[in-house]
Amino acid sequence: MIKYVVLDFGGVLVDYNFKNFFAHLLGSEERATWFLDNVFTEEMNNKLDMQLKPFGEYIEEWKARWPEYAHELDFFNLHYTDIFTGEVVGMKVLMEKLKAQGYQLLGLSNWSSKVNDVMKKFPDCFRLLDGYLVSYMVHQLKPAPEIYQSFIQKFGIKADECVFIDDKPKNIEGAKNIGMKGIVFKDAQQLERDLMSILQ
Repeated sequence: MIKYVVLDFGGVLVDYNFKNFFAHLLGSEERATWFLDNVFTEEMNNKLDMQLKPFGEYIEEWKARWPEYAHELDFFNLHYTDIFTGEVVGMKVLMEKLKAQGYQLLGLSNWSSKVNDVMKKFPDCFRLLDGYLVSYMVHQLKPAPEIYQSFIQKFGIKADECVFIDDKPKNIEGAKNIGMKGIVFKDAQQLERDLMSILQ
């Protein structure tokens, strides 16, 4: 029996656009694409989300490696929340509906400690959560099984009591591998339809 609806943050609760942020900063979409392919890579983003050391130390390391982008990296650090453009349409209403039906809402996200600034900027959805675990807290990343186990242990719940929602299929597969149900998120309307088939 499902008791917990578990939500990813980026792309599920809040929208974001790294390419637009860096295109504005660097002056063109082409330069932003190169920057994301070579400087702010997925590997670097994962290091930030795992955060084995303070966020600022990673920025300093990048600046030493890419001194020609020192200004852009400092700007990224100081204006991080500008990447996040708003709450995902329809999610607050759906979350309120689920809570009214008696489900607990929990969060599980890959994110650095900068998530706290984003949560302050867009409080409406985040305040509806009954608790959450973020990757920087445990230095683990989805879709590795360890972070799902840490989540289960933190809240003292069972995997088969959870349905996990994430916009990345690989993270849903990770959740299913430890016994959770999962839904790949596209939008709030699709999520509500898919939830109905699981929760009924």
